[in-house]
Amino acid sequence: MIVHEGQIHLRPDHSVRSSYTEPGGAQKTALRAGDVFVRDGTSTRRWRSTELPTLLAPYVEMARREERARIDGIVAVVRQQYRGMEAAVGPAAALTWQLGQDDFDTAVIELSRRRDQAPIRLLGFDIARDGCALLDDPDTDASGRLQDLLDRAVSALAYGIVLNDKNLVERLTRALYQIYTHGLVLDQPRRDVDATVQFTIVARVLAAIALAVRIEAWWAVRPLTLQPVGTEPGAYERASWLRHAMVWNSRWNTAPTSADGRPIPGVLIAQAREIINRVPALRRDVAAPVDAFALGETSKRGDTLLDSLCQADLLWCLVALLHGGKRGTRDFYTSFAALYEHRIQPMVCRLLNDESVVASVFPDSTPENLREALADVLGMASSEGARFGHFDFGLRDSPDG
Repeated sequence: MIVHEGQIHLRPDHSVRSSYTEPGGAQKTALRAGDVFVRDGTSTRRWRSTELPTLLAPYVEMARREERARIDGIVAVVRQQYRGMEAAVGPAAALTWQLGQDDFDTAVIELSRRRDQAPIRLLGFDIARDGCALLDDPDTDASGRLQDLLDRAVSALAYGIVLNDKNLVERLTRALYQIYTHGLVLDQPRRDVDATVQFTIVARVLAAIALAVRIEAWWAVRPLTLQPVGTEPGAYERASWLRHAMVWNSRWNTAPTSADGRPIPGVLIAQAREIINRVPALRRDVAAPVDAFALGETSKRGDTLLDSLCQADLLWCLVALLHGGKRGTRDFYTSFAALYEHRIQPMVCRLLNDESVVASVFPDSTPENLREALADVLGMASSEGARFGHFDFGLRDSPDG
């Protein structure tokens, strides 16, 4: 039994009974199978067939609105893709980081597919040049424009990883490195703002390594990690820009903090997770929707992106340690120690059991050296994790071991 009330509200009318007993004792049938009742003022009556168009009209209109919205969405996507393709097939200089994110991504994908290197080469030069200029620009809006530029740069880099375009990854890594080192005097940031920008750059790099981990593009891990800083005479050299940025953000006290001003545990991972949420190319492999993530919030178990960031953090620490000749903690720091051990254990197991991964990421290391380096890195993680109540960063061959 269905009752129609007004224009669109349908509900069962429990006041209409299928049968009832009259005062004289006779049974009276009020409802038969198939009856439909409508509200008419304060009374309930059976509907008339002539009322069907009126009853269905609001639902037909709602279906039309939903379909129009769906078609409008499809048309918007097609238009956006054509705008991106116009940038890809136009003059080489048409590809610029000032494009909207969606148009930029479409153009980069199309150019990579066509193996058109001229626009990619020019893009790398433009990003490096404009990034350095924005870093020096005192205007109040320069910082926001620089962050937009860095988002476009890491987006193109991410598509290079996804599409196995090593030239694209090399070009954009080089551009980011030029911006990074522009803010240095020898091995030291010139100002606190330079240290802050350097930290946001390596947070994007960690996000890109995490993408490589998830899609098993192991070839990308080493070049993203091994960008040395302080190679000039008289400078303090570090094997990886990730470690350099962490050291100087600690010294300048410029790392992001929580809303109440407290330090954020594992802040590099936290900022990388926030960047992934903002840049779609860094999570192209992850089904939508992706949970939002704010700096300083409590991490959730089962966060695939956060797990991959912790594993990426473990990998870069090992790469830097082994490449630097095992000079102790000067070349790495275990941000993942602020989170739980279960997030990195799958990667520990792979490094101990999967020769193909080891050969790709650590081509010059023996199994003995890698196992020893793992013990060193996990030892630091256990020591650092104790400050957060996390102690169990053990060296185990299997998740259950």
